Amino acid sequence: MDDNYLGRKLAFDVGEPPEYFDFDDIPTCGIEYLYKVKLEERRCPSVVVSDIDTKKYAAQQNITFDEPNG
Repeated sequence: MDDNYLGRKLAFDVGEPPEYFDFDDIPTCGIEYLYKVKLEERRCPSVVVSDIDTKKYAAQQNITFDEPNG
């Protein structure tokens, strides 16, 4: 795998899980846990957009930014 994966530097490469690996079982070691994390990462979209109603947080806001002039 590339050393700079999705803009993040890898700490170490665990490789691909073996064909017989059961992702439904509870991991029994760190490598099995990391295999499950890699699988979950593949299922996540690369970009997530949230529609948040910012009005309910306006009272807690203590920093404001001016709009850019373009």
